[in-house]
Amino acid sequence: YIVPQGLNFMFPIGNVGDVIYPKSVQSPIPQKPIRLKQLTMSPRVFSVENFLTTEEMNELIEFNRDRVEPSQIGFTGRKDSSRTSSTAWDANSPTGSAIQKRAFDLVAIQLAEKQGDSVQVLRYENNEWYKPHVDFFDGVAYDNYDPTINNGTNRFVTVFLYLSDVEEGGETVFPLSTTHESYTGEKLVHPNTVEEAGYISDSDAKWVCNASSNALKSKPI
Repeated sequence: YIVPQGLNFMFPIGNVGDVIYPKSVQSPIPQKPIRLKQLTMSPRVFSVENFLTTEEMNELIEFNRDRVEPSQIGFTGRKDSSRTSSTAWDANSPTGSAIQKRAFDLVAIQLAEKQGDSVQVLRYENNEWYKPHVDFFDGVAYDNYDPTINNGTNRFVTVFLYLSDVEEGGETVFPLSTTHESYTGEKLVHPNTVEEAGYISDSDAKWVCNASSNALKSKPI
């Protein structure tokens, strides 16, 4: 692929169900290459297979088990009912550093100091959640959000990894997707949510997270 100077690489737009074996990253599992499968067109969501070993998962959990604290909302330091998980930032462990480098390789972006977040380890107990939101920053909550102005910064991509599985629930929900395989055309969210991606009402959030909704729900593989 050819990437114009000053832009980041993006996987070509294909079709739902397309599989990609990225050449820019080495799988940690012998004889099992990292595999991407496109789940929806907009937003661009892929499932990722063979990205972590069982040993790496256990090491991340054990290193951060006693370091987690109540999760905060953005840069505000605020805690409320819209985010009830616990969080630890792993910037020091060898496993965390190796996974951060592998995530950059996955999306074909060269790892640079202070360019990416440290590995964020989250713990969700029963009935805990993070209300649907966007991972990028806008001008409402963050002044320096535009990377093209005054050395601004923002999030270009999120690599979300599951370290454990549960019998029921635990998915990541994408309420704005209408191109995934299970979508049948029903209303999922209030119209304002499409115009303002960071907005979603409490009632819509509860509905799309419900097992009976046809919202895109990404779960452990």
